[in-house]
Amino acid sequence: MKTQPVPIPSSFLNDTISVAGTPSLTILTGTRGAGKTRWCFEVATQARAEGFDVAGVICPPVFEGQEKTGIDILDLRTNQRRRLAERVQFKESSLLSSWAFNESALGWGNEILRDISSCDLLILDEMGPLEFNHSQGLKEGFDAIANGNYRSAIVVVRPKLVPLALAQWSWSDQCFRCITQKEED
Repeated sequence: MKTQPVPIPSSFLNDTISVAGTPSLTILTGTRGAGKTRWCFEVATQARAEGFDVAGVICPPVFEGQEKTGIDILDLRTNQRRRLAERVQFKESSLLSSWAFNESALGWGNEILRDISSCDLLILDEMGPLEFNHSQGLKEGFDAIANGNYRSAIVVVRPKLVPLALAQWSWSDQCFRCITQKEED
């Protein structure tokens, strides 16, 4: 499957969610800071404005000044938000991640994904190393996608995990890549 540049939200909605039939799945990838979460939020906002039922989770970054200090998790149906992770001081002797995840927020996110019975647009931002490599994190996302209780779904994955995502969801329709300004230059 060829990776394409990410379309504008209205074009994406017209090309995927508006078409009746078999559920479609889009894999969205890009480097850190490329705009994946922002694009998902814009698609969700546009879909709601057009009267579509939007479900799932988005994990927007939290900044203090220019520094990313946290990650929230946002329920797209209720607009409720919780702190998912906070940056911790990295210890040179530690092999652990530089993020401390809130187990309660992860549980809440998994409950949101588990409780989706149907929707027009499902967004899952993001399925990362915790999910693919360790069966942790927002692992209910795998079932939410497999259940097919949506007309269109978007799953955000990191570039290194795209081969795993394509193996997991070989039936996916398309793969888009967010491109940063640095990559365009």
